[in-house]
Amino acid sequence: MGLSDFLKKKRQAKEEKVKEKLQNFMTLVNVYIQASSAATLGIVNLQALPQLKVLKQKFKIPTEGGRLGLAEKKYVAKLMDTEYKLKESFFNEIDSSIKKNCKKVNDLQPYGIWFQSLLQDIMTAISLDMQAGLRLPMVFRKWMKSMMKDSIHKIVSGGVMKSADLMKMAANVRTYKEKLNLSEDWLLEICYVYVVLARGAKVK
Repeated sequence: MGLSDFLKKKRQAKEEKVKEKLQNFMTLVNVYIQASSAATLGIVNLQALPQLKVLKQKFKIPTEGGRLGLAEKKYVAKLMDTEYKLKESFFNEIDSSIKKNCKKVNDLQPYGIWFQSLLQDIMTAISLDMQAGLRLPMVFRKWMKSMMKDSIHKIVSGGVMKSADLMKMAANVRTYKEKLNLSEDWLLEICYVYVVLARGAKVK
């Protein structure tokens, strides 16, 4: 194997590892949403919550007080605090968002679409707005997070954007944020963790 092939293989292995870490993170976010939905709506059928079912069975999490979702929420929140430094307020906002938007099981599908659309649009908007700021060396991660906070505030508050496309995307973010009732601080936390993991670094 030549040097170029070795380096290419090494780069591909690193990219796969980063991809796996990002998938694990987003899976845990989705599992928490499913657990919170089960606890809020009184869902008892695990078949309707496939990602929660996998977690519950894999780690043998007992159902607390006969109510699905309570113990599972605690398990995921503790794990994400350890791995990603996400505190109780992050999960409390998800709980409040679900209670506001999901009054019946059929509300879960549109909620999931809004949620995914918000994350996709806010990450794209931040990338376009910050550009080189997201590529700062990780030794400057605090500075990067501060810049990200300013960028999110500008996007959410309707500040002046660099292009018409970015203005349109920012408007979408504001619409989804209002529907989901999630704060700027919440958006900052999830975006920051995602960016750090995408850079192949560990959240500190």
